[in-house]
Amino acid sequence: MSLGEPSDSYSKALTERRIASGPLRVPELPIHTRPQEVSSGIDSYTQLPLADLPETEKVITVDDRGDAQAFPKEYLISWIDSQTEDGKPLTDIVAQITDPAGQLKSIRLTRDIWERCIIRGPWQGDFSPIWANHIDATAQRELTLAKLRDSKPDFTKSCINFIHDLRNFTGNKGSRNRLDSTWHEFFLRLPYFDDESRDTILQMKTPRSTVADDMKALAQKRLGAELCAAHDLAPLFERVLGICWDKEREKALSSQHTMGSAEIMSQGSNLKRLK
Repeated sequence: MSLGEPSDSYSKALTERRIASGPLRVPELPIHTRPQEVSSGIDSYTQLPLADLPETEKVITVDDRGDAQAFPKEYLISWIDSQTEDGKPLTDIVAQITDPAGQLKSIRLTRDIWERCIIRGPWQGDFSPIWANHIDATAQRELTLAKLRDSKPDFTKSCINFIHDLRNFTGNKGSRNRLDSTWHEFFLRLPYFDDESRDTILQMKTPRSTVADDMKALAQKRLGAELCAAHDLAPLFERVLGICWDKEREKALSSQHTMGSAEIMSQGSNLKRLK
């Protein structure tokens, strides 16, 4: 899906906002206008000039270069909701604006923008709970990972190897064999994680619910199609497990766990695939 293309979850979020906000016409894509153009810009949610909107209905962000952007609040709420439903962390969400020349410009809602702009101002009542939930989930995730690393000395190595194999499922036979040997729908078993670690990972809190619930929701979105190990699972588990692949790539290549065919068959015969 391209950046400018509305996702199913975004359309759903907009529909829910329509119902909650009354009979206002809402287009499928957000239109963001620069503050200096507010007097001539139109908020497509209300069909009113942005200048006529009360301050509580506009969100102003300022990046680290001092560039300011105005976002109609209802669009920003719906976009954030749809992106988190798709598994995006709040600080990785990218919104778009149209500059005076009609060109799209991407704005990443970084931690700095959240803390300096989005959760401040007259609109903070709508966004502060979203940010607070994100911070709480992040803190609980870090605490859980710290406990796993303390109790299981090889946990970090297992995480790195797990991400390596997810990313190389298609092109690396060894990676594919190791993942298939888990007999688990999300590959969360040996040779990567024991049952206790797997259960702990699946119950880790996320901004929307738990890892297990987020995985089920992602699977449902695929309408019965298999999840892609490299493109669906790897990015999600990198965030969940706190693995920065660009930094850990060399460790994975140098310490990758290898299994013989006999060991793979032995592992597989004792495991049942979870449905």
